[in-house]
Amino acid sequence: MIYNYIRLELSFCVVLILLLIFEYGVELWMDNAIYASNHNQTMVYQPLLLPNLIVDNPVFKDDSEIHDRPLFNEDRKPQKLVSTSADASAPDMGALDNWMLIGVFNKDQTMSALFRNRTENKKYLKISENQTIAGWLIKEIKPTHVLLELSGQERILELITIKPKAKPSVDYDPALKR
Repeated sequence: MIYNYIRLELSFCVVLILLLIFEYGVELWMDNAIYASNHNQTMVYQPLLLPNLIVDNPVFKDDSEIHDRPLFNEDRKPQKLVSTSADASAPDMGALDNWMLIGVFNKDQTMSALFRNRTENKKYLKISENQTIAGWLIKEIKPTHVLLELSGQERILELITIKPKAKPSVDYDPALKR
């Protein structure tokens, strides 16, 4: 009885091995047929010319304007065109008080200052030397201050300093809060 069972298993294994050999032979035959059909036929590739696109946008002459815009402000909107009038030649002396110097940095050997508007939420300006803010010409940018000039008057804006938080005393225990 055991011999019959072993014979049955052995014959089943032989049938499976013969099936694998047959499958391998068919695969080789198909590969050779595909290779022969591709080898006899030459492929002709024709180049496809793409049209030339000419984009002429006078708004952006270089990338500096895009780079200077704050990207992640919630109130970011397209810039509005400002009409010039006769009153624009006389700058407001107090308009500079609306701007606070919050940073000075050096990029590509050019000193720049970062200003924040106190009256408008999240409005910033990045300005380099010889540019103007509220009618004032920036004459000099130093690591701690900015020197401004308007019609012979000079004014220095100091960089704001952020005071570090006071450390709690040694005997302070936050678990004992009341």
